[in-house]
Amino acid sequence: MYAIESRYDATILGGGHNGLVAACYLAKAGLSVLVLERNGELGGATRSARVFEGMDAKLSVYSYLVSLFPGKIVEDLDLNLRLKSRSTASWTPTLDKGKLRELLLLNNDPDGNREAFLALTGDERDYRGF
Repeated sequence: MYAIESRYDATILGGGHNGLVAACYLAKAGLSVLVLERNGELGGATRSARVFEGMDAKLSVYSYLVSLFPGKIVEDLDLNLRLKSRSTASWTPTLDKGKLRELLLLNNDPDGNREAFLALTGDERDYRGF
């Protein structure tokens, strides 16, 4: 553990993904940095937790996907980090007049994603906008 100094070049409020990345870039630039986090753990939305009592399933605390972590940051900060891809990009359920409808998007399946948008919205423009 490092000692708290009386002065820093920069103070970062929040030890989540963005705060930690900002702190790393500033430290690499030679600045002294203090990161303040209100929670008991660093990581913010990158953390997983058991959110349903009695269920042995860990979910992202804020539904944040670590797979969105840009490779440039990993390279810039010389991180020893290997991310795994998953087939599901996102799943959005909705109830429409009591009937479950969903938008299931998969990584590396543009044709399937187009069909999913068409099935949900009936409009090709929604997929093109995506």
